Amino acid sequence: MNVLSFNTTARQPDLQHKSRPTFTVLTRTQGKRLETLQEVFLCLSAQTYLDFEHLVIAHNADDDAIRHIKHLIDNQPSDFRNKIRFERVEGGTRTTPLNIGFSIANGLYVVILDDDDIVFAHWLETFAGIAARKPGALLRAVALRQEFTWATVNGKRAARAISGMYNDYGPDFDFIQHLETNLTPPVSIAFPRYLFAEHGLRFDEALTTTEDWDYIMRCAAYVGVGVSDQITCIYRWWIAAESSREMHSQDEWILNHEVIQNRLNSTPVLLESRSIKTIRNISSKRDEFLRWANSLHHEIEKIKIAEEAVLPPNTDGIQEPRLTKWENLINKKFYVDKKTKLLRRTIIEDSGLFDADWYQATYSDVAQSGVDPLTHFLDCGSRELRSPCKAFNAKAYYVMNRDVQSHRIEPVFHYLLHGKWEGRPLRSHES
Repeated sequence: MNVLSFNTTARQPDLQHKSRPTFTVLTRTQGKRLETLQEVFLCLSAQTYLDFEHLVIAHNADDDAIRHIKHLIDNQPSDFRNKIRFERVEGGTRTTPLNIGFSIANGLYVVILDDDDIVFAHWLETFAGIAARKPGALLRAVALRQEFTWATVNGKRAARAISGMYNDYGPDFDFIQHLETNLTPPVSIAFPRYLFAEHGLRFDEALTTTEDWDYIMRCAAYVGVGVSDQITCIYRWWIAAESSREMHSQDEWILNHEVIQNRLNSTPVLLESRSIKTIRNISSKRDEFLRWANSLHHEIEKIKIAEEAVLPPNTDGIQEPRLTKWENLINKKFYVDKKTKLLRRTIIEDSGLFDADWYQATYSDVAQSGVDPLTHFLDCGSRELRSPCKAFNAKAYYVMNRDVQSHRIEPVFHYLLHGKWEGRPLRSHES
């Protein structure tokens, strides 16, 4: 993804154009949720900002559904009914009515209000206030999420809230955060129509889900987003009812998500000012996490080394460890993978505790074998309670520390990984 960051001023549409309404409210419906569609009409009839048209698009609705939708429209108060336009669209995906709606909308801005969401009286008024401060940009207010299901009482169905209201989406539009997931329900954002009409930014009809997220990101990259912290609407989250989450498989959601990410990654993206600082903060936190994870990984590897160390029985009369593990090792070569071997060697070398000359002089069989002293110590000597140097008496450390015996940990590794920091005493071969 190519990123450009500098201050921009969005193109300013003519907000004084008297022949066109400021807003087109676009409602998609299939006529399957007439109860909530009636609530949409009720919400719009109560708006405090009146310069809008309501474009209702019936998509792939049968004749009976069309009849019911038109009946609802005809029953609206006359002043509100005069704002409503009705269109019927057949074929295509769930995105098709959005492209058709944007193409025939008269408003300077288009807001998507699906047939199951709830908007408050100041919904459009809040958008108008943002437009006055940042004309030509996307206009974003705050939506609350609330869980709903259908309830039937006396043969009549109604949407029933089954949760409180959740403030999941926040008051700000963070473009970088939105690269990961959509935090702006379509009911909470208004699009300047000139992006569609003059710049050819259309909804991707190949997407079967997340088409709103894709369009938001592409438009925001062009003109930015003006925001308000006003809560203006409720985004209904259906539980045990037909919704896009249930109608499309998880694989389908993942595929659409990847398509959007790849599209963003293949084009230049214009960020708001101050975004570079945000990116640096993210990078710094990532680096801090990687350092912590790397440190934790090494500590786990060290603990693994210590826990895997097994001592042989009957070493100079010292109480032998339990034989279950040892017996499994008698008839096969003790194996430590290459990575563990390398870590063991690094720990001993970095400690400065190993004296190769002293080790060979003390243990004559090592000198006679011709094996590298450190290799012998790591492969055999440490587990046989041989000492790495004059200053560290491995047998004495093993005897003095019962927990080392009970866990059967090699003395030198216990000391370097634990005992040294715990202040455990050492004995040399001269004491």
